[in-house]
Amino acid sequence: HVPISHFDQTGKYDNKKKYTTNFQQKNQPIEIHCDEITIGIHSTDLFTAKAIEKINERPKDKPFFMYVSYLAPHDPRTMPGEYQNMYKAEDITLPKNFMKEHPFEIGIENIRAESIAAYPRDEVEIKQNIADYYAMISHLDHSIGQLLEHLETSGLLEDTLVVFCGDNGLAVGGHGYMACLLYTSPSPRDKRQS
Repeated sequence: HVPISHFDQTGKYDNKKKYTTNFQQKNQPIEIHCDEITIGIHSTDLFTAKAIEKINERPKDKPFFMYVSYLAPHDPRTMPGEYQNMYKAEDITLPKNFMKEHPFEIGIENIRAESIAAYPRDEVEIKQNIADYYAMISHLDHSIGQLLEHLETSGLLEDTLVVFCGDNGLAVGGHGYMACLLYTSPSPRDKRQS
């Protein structure tokens, strides 16, 4: 259920939609800044389709720049059905740096990205998270392949510079973390200044 905002030259992006995150558990809707909420389409598929659409709509006699900012493989780790069982948790080897808990208290248990798995970490749950992470990467890889294939069939690939980069290298159990190893606790000096 991806909230989408259409390009606004003013930069306001002040449209709001009411959305009930889980109508089976609570009635209270939240407000989300967006123009629409897509239902049943994974963000990776949505962004790839929109990128291809925009390539087709571009002025043919001018160069173009496109920035496609995929959300995957960021959590929550969801993916289309054909990818859900691509990797089996029981076949996953835990990373060598897997830890049930970080060796010293760093206060990560309640941070959103860290609370997606039980703490202390459970080996079976971590293996499933890794399998889901791999599935999301495979889905993303397929979608980027579709985009590159479209550039090729459109005769644009030879003259198009494609740069791929990401910031989603996740720990998924490494050192007891789920997200990354950049969390730090404030030093006593930091506490005095705040």
